[in-house]
Amino acid sequence: RAFWDYESRFPERYFTYKAGSALVTRLSPFTQRHQTVLDYACGMGHLTAHLLAAGYRVAATDISPESLAAVSTRFAGYGTFDGAFAPETLVADRRRFGTIFVCELIEHLNDDDLDALMAQLPQLLGRQGTILFTTPNDEPLAESDVLCPCCRQVFHRWQHVRSWTQGSLRAYLQA
Repeated sequence: RAFWDYESRFPERYFTYKAGSALVTRLSPFTQRHQTVLDYACGMGHLTAHLLAAGYRVAATDISPESLAAVSTRFAGYGTFDGAFAPETLVADRRRFGTIFVCELIEHLNDDDLDALMAQLPQLLGRQGTILFTTPNDEPLAESDVLCPCCRQVFHRWQHVRSWTQGSLRAYLQA
């Protein structure tokens, strides 16, 4: 949590900050404009901003209370912003979405958290909805390893714990 709180001060390092507009345009054939789009794991709302700018009705979710507060404040004046919520709140309220964007998240999740995400997403998806995932393709994880000089532990610079390929992601989702 401390890592991402620190990184949130540097939006230019985020994929959705840099490529969000192109991503929204490229994936627009797969979205349902008449239904609300969910930005899952919204962070500081970089993708949310691009979705709102493209005319979508957008809700956002994240596990970080600080991120939810920042996104709620940032987009409070947008008429098509439906709010920022913890994922459990959306499930409890039986909210459903025509399209769910899950951008740059699944490479960060251990097996238990990935299984929990995959169990939760169908609960949030509307009838005939679409879930869109983005993740680095065939990332050589060791190339981004760094050493913490304080604790002497080696970790991935962006806290990625797995590398996906088109084939491995397809096989996982089909299973």
